[in-house]
Amino acid sequence: MNRQTLITLIVLMSILCAGCWYVFFSKERTVKRQLEQSPAAQVFTVGTSTATFSDFDGNSVDLNQFLGKLLIVNSWASWSPVSANELLLLTEVARDYSANDVVVIAINRAEPKRTAEMFLDTLGLTDEVYLIIDSDDSYYKAVGGYAMPETVLYDKKGNAIVHKRGPVSAEELRLLLDNTLSQQE
Repeated sequence: MNRQTLITLIVLMSILCAGCWYVFFSKERTVKRQLEQSPAAQVFTVGTSTATFSDFDGNSVDLNQFLGKLLIVNSWASWSPVSANELLLLTEVARDYSANDVVVIAINRAEPKRTAEMFLDTLGLTDEVYLIIDSDDSYYKAVGGYAMPETVLYDKKGNAIVHKRGPVSAEELRLLLDNTLSQQE
């Protein structure tokens, strides 16, 4: 290999490394920027809501009972292809952040209980996520939902701080939780 070829290879490798570095760090900045600019759902505030839902055993659930904890609420449906992966992600996040007073609730969007149960049975979810049925789809309507799934993060006072429309990635959700938890310390 002659000197000119070696110099060309070194320059190309340097450009490639710089490009990879830029892509990696710009993606992280983009995720942070998207989360910071996400409009929070101002219509539904946990602390002032009188809405009640039911769990799969028929027990009444009031989101106000989770005041004092960070609350992740996800709207899902069996007909949404992204919901399966997102419910699995939420289960993992609930398990990983349970020591940090993070509660994860997955609210089904007005499907018959049996339809939702059959869908959940295929996933093999555990009890880390509170599974709720919203027979009137009132939560989704209250947050102005228009994408599926939708995820809202509430602070410990019940105020919506981030509303993510559409799928949320593990990276986005963990970054959001880590940032929120670090600000509360």
